[in-house]
Amino acid sequence: MHVLLVNKYWYVRGGADRIAIASKKRLEELGHTVSVFGMAHPKNIYKHRLFVPFVDYDAVTGMDRIRAGLQSIYNTDAKRRFRLFLEETRPDVIHLHNVYYQLSYSLVSVAKSMHIPVVLTTHDYQLLSPNYTLFRNGQVDTSVLGAQYYKCLFSRCLGSFSRSLAGTIEAYVRRWSGVHKSISHYISSSCFQKNLFVQSGWRSKDITVVANAVPIPKARELSHKKGEYVFFMGRLSPEKGIDVLFDAAIKTPDISYKIAGAGSLFDHLKKRITHERISNIELVGYKSGKVLTRLIDGARLVVVPSIWYENSPLSILEAMARGKVVLGSNIGGIPELLPRECIFQPNNADRLAQCITMWYSSPLSKREKCGAFLRSEVIHKYSIDHHVGKLLEVYRSVL
Repeated sequence: MHVLLVNKYWYVRGGADRIAIASKKRLEELGHTVSVFGMAHPKNIYKHRLFVPFVDYDAVTGMDRIRAGLQSIYNTDAKRRFRLFLEETRPDVIHLHNVYYQLSYSLVSVAKSMHIPVVLTTHDYQLLSPNYTLFRNGQVDTSVLGAQYYKCLFSRCLGSFSRSLAGTIEAYVRRWSGVHKSISHYISSSCFQKNLFVQSGWRSKDITVVANAVPIPKARELSHKKGEYVFFMGRLSPEKGIDVLFDAAIKTPDISYKIAGAGSLFDHLKKRITHERISNIELVGYKSGKVLTRLIDGARLVVVPSIWYENSPLSILEAMARGKVVLGSNIGGIPELLPRECIFQPNNADRLAQCITMWYSSPLSKREKCGAFLRSEVIHKYSIDHHVGKLLEVYRSVL
């Protein structure tokens, strides 16, 4: 089978990129032909002359921002390049990952005109709202669900008026042009997200849940350290609930915390540590690779305190794969990954502190048993083989 994977970025920038790159490698190992299309970012590990020119939406200003906003609604250059790419490669099936803004959904009309089936993975909620996180002003915002996109403009759900206007127009253009009906099948990585799409008008039979995947280390590669701290890894932004974790840390002064990540709240968190004289939290910055692995291995607990509709966080699966006890908020798709005793009420520092204290002080044997169970879950449900096997079932169903 010849599969074309389409994603904005072809380097590891976030979870969607990691999944797309990993699935490409595994599909090729299984003997399938895999082509890729995307934006010509300088960090890409895959390149092609027809890739769409790189646009940094956070950096453009003035007329360039207006031009970029118009392209995000319907990118005619991306459409032209994609047609040439399809004529050259002739794939059997097209699998879209994140394409909005820089590539746009104009690609779907090209595939339809050439009678090539399209599968799309909904890594977030952008098809439901211009605000792809459904998070605004410190809380989940579902006011636009049911195609009430105009509410995004009134609330400036994307921050500025101009960005919210472009996002609102793009959403209506996409809906009126029938893009969602031109996609043969949808993939979600959580039942929660699938249900939200169904509640918003999608047909259940058009969406298949395919769990995310992470690399699974060999048993001999695992650390058997007792663990000396509570660990958080991820983007330091409001929806991740990092301030809630800070509040819980203040309530548990005898427990050490390490925070790995970068983002808009980094300076704010540094100031909190200084001004509130928090002595049990260490901000270690963005970490990856072996350094991040060592930090996970050295932790007694890994905590995911998100306060938005997380879909299926790779950070949870990574820690589970290394046999760690993971605690997560009862929100979005997180409860689908963890047992009840590892779940706490979101945005509640008292409950989080209680959960951390209970697990941190529990016998080593109890933590090892829980960690072994979570690792077993990853092996049986969240391997790349399982993920790609499900993808192939979806691909074959649309041919």
